[in-house]
Amino acid sequence: MKRLCGGLSYANVVSTICLFLILGGGAALAANLVLPKNSVGPKQLKKGAVTPAKLSAGAKKTITGPQGPPGAQGLRGPQGDKGDRGARGEQGIPGEPGGLLAALPSGETERGAYGFASTRFDGGGSAFTPGAEVSYPVPLTFTPTVEFVESGGSSSANCPGSASDPTAEPGFLCLYGQREDVGLDIENIPALGHFGFLVFFEAAEGEDFEVHGTWAVTAP
Repeated sequence: MKRLCGGLSYANVVSTICLFLILGGGAALAANLVLPKNSVGPKQLKKGAVTPAKLSAGAKKTITGPQGPPGAQGLRGPQGDKGDRGARGEQGIPGEPGGLLAALPSGETERGAYGFASTRFDGGGSAFTPGAEVSYPVPLTFTPTVEFVESGGSSSANCPGSASDPTAEPGFLCLYGQREDVGLDIENIPALGHFGFLVFFEAAEGEDFEVHGTWAVTAP
């Protein structure tokens, strides 16, 4: 004991006391860092200190609140007043059972095309003139006057159209040639031309030929 006491000095005693105070004070500070429950409120939190990433799932649900059902959509307003009645339409064209026209109405035009290609031959000593029949989509109630406008030719007063836009004045059947290797003979048969017309091709024996074009007919 005498040796231990004899080795102590004032500096040693002061250093020991300081070390004790430091260790004891640190423990007391650590104890004070444990905050009591519900001791932190809005006044103690700095702005931006709490972010969604730092919240627990339960805290997020508490903040956002439960989601309510979606609102009603597509609501209809009150029905408006009834509009005025429209004007009466014109009388329709009379037809046959099945919706087909019985005849071409007055002032109306129907259009179509014709064509034929062949070789004329001698049928056993008697020359046979080849021909083709063209049927009207809608029958006529009159026998039309026939006019033919050759390919490259000029239109006429009764046939003012063209092969790409065939037209005819009332009472006329107009043919517009696009190609005619031979002359044509056009006849209003059968049945007075009410259902169509015949085209005969004036080809020589053994001659190859091709003829085609368009037509239009207008009811008077």
